[in-house]
Amino acid sequence: MLAIHATRKLLTALKREPLSDVVADQSRLGSWYADLNMTARRRVVVLLNEHTLLTLAVPLKAFAADPVNSVRSSLAGVLHEINVPDDVIAREISLITDAVFTKTQSRVMLTLMRQAMDVAAAYIAHKEPLAQFNRTMTTYLYGRRSSPNAFDLPVDLVSEVLGVPTSKPKGVDFGSYLETHDSPHETLLEIARVLKVALSPTSIRPTMPTKKSRTTAATPASAESKGKVRALVFRVSLDHINPVIWREVRVPETATLRHLHEVIQIAMGWLDCHLHSFEIGPRSYGNPSMFDDFDELINERQTKISSLDLKKGKQITYIYDMGDYWKHTISVQIEVVVAHDESFAVIDGARACPPEDSGGPWGYQRFCEIMSNPRRREHKVTAESYNKPFEPEKFDLKVVQAKLKEWQFSTK
Repeated sequence: MLAIHATRKLLTALKREPLSDVVADQSRLGSWYADLNMTARRRVVVLLNEHTLLTLAVPLKAFAADPVNSVRSSLAGVLHEINVPDDVIAREISLITDAVFTKTQSRVMLTLMRQAMDVAAAYIAHKEPLAQFNRTMTTYLYGRRSSPNAFDLPVDLVSEVLGVPTSKPKGVDFGSYLETHDSPHETLLEIARVLKVALSPTSIRPTMPTKKSRTTAATPASAESKGKVRALVFRVSLDHINPVIWREVRVPETATLRHLHEVIQIAMGWLDCHLHSFEIGPRSYGNPSMFDDFDELINERQTKISSLDLKKGKQITYIYDMGDYWKHTISVQIEVVVAHDESFAVIDGARACPPEDSGGPWGYQRFCEIMSNPRRREHKVTAESYNKPFEPEKFDLKVVQAKLKEWQFSTK
């Protein structure tokens, strides 16, 4: 069976109604998340395998006419490229038969799909062959880890799932950065990498929030501005980085999780240009409008901190950028009573925030190693792409406090 967990956009384009029940795939390579990419007047279906993270791009016309054979053909080509034995390929392809369409279920898969869509847009915009995209994506780093020091590349996950040895396609490795090239557009590898570090042409460059365009939640009403309010002091620590990068912030209990998100973004130094979520017990909170295919996300704008029963010592998790997967542990330090005008605050912190899109904790470690060693071959290109000095130990509390005051003023 071929189970297609399709976004609403793709279902509309295909004029299909999804099954109401969750579909259990019968093949190890039979379950795919799918979305429609429309770049440079080309309509392409991008598919992401749920178990191996293999990524396929198929023309919409071919997929609409025969979804089973279009997936089987593209998949067989990719498996052959990573040297899966022919008999195993034949066996797995034979298990992909009737196609069924259902709604998307996993928020994590949806965020990974957004990454795949961004890279696909770069290839399509540069008029690169879809087969080359499929081939190259076998070594794309989605940021899912098998252990603290190793990443799960699709080519490795295929080996694990199918129980056979695999190898990277010759000459293809997303992880190599620009070690062998000088021009940022010289190879297909760099097209996607350049997109990732926001150096691509403006037509495919991710939109960064600006002072005027940044969406903020209204701060709590100022009716109590002359009184006192209860507030919680949180310590926010970035996991898997040593020495630890941390901030201490204060937020009133009348604020929402949306306010806490924005305070964390300012305090840490992030640019708020990726998806995020809070994990509190078994529940997830965030911005449902950014996860339009995931119904279980609780609206952070409608969730007041006072409703969460956050006592001293309790910990919650904040995830920023589902690709790089920056995991923050938020610990409740103390409850205080302060003047309303002083309820939001950045109190203290240590060390600089990692650059956006630097590859998560272990990519950031490599970034620091490159930036600190001018003799490394990648140093020049990396330094030029970052475009300013990087001081990993620097944290300017006064600058951050000024930004928080500006945020409070702009949202009143």
